[in-house]
Amino acid sequence: AQSDIRNKIALRIKELRLIHGITQERFALMTHLNRSYLADIEKGNRNFGIDTLDKIIRGFDMSYSEFFKEIIYIIIIIIIHIIRLYSCFDVNSNSAKCFFN
Repeated sequence: AQSDIRNKIALRIKELRLIHGITQERFALMTHLNRSYLADIEKGNRNFGIDTLDKIIRGFDMSYSEFFKEIIYIIIIIIIHIIRLYSCFDVNSNSAKCFFN
């Protein structure tokens, strides 16, 4: 869902900001964004456009691929689990036909 993606991006922004040891206030100044707007983005409470995301990624001085690397990895793991679950589900009996950890 859209909010799931927004929340993953929000967590990535906060994670990177904390890794770099930057306060919200400082990062807001670096990106020319309002601090409360940035805080709402980090909480996943705000929709934001590609221009805002571009300012944020540039604020971390990284490429889009570096920014999305962790998010893409998580999505791939989720897809693999969904495929595994789907392949074990028997539609006719409405039950799982295999079990795994």
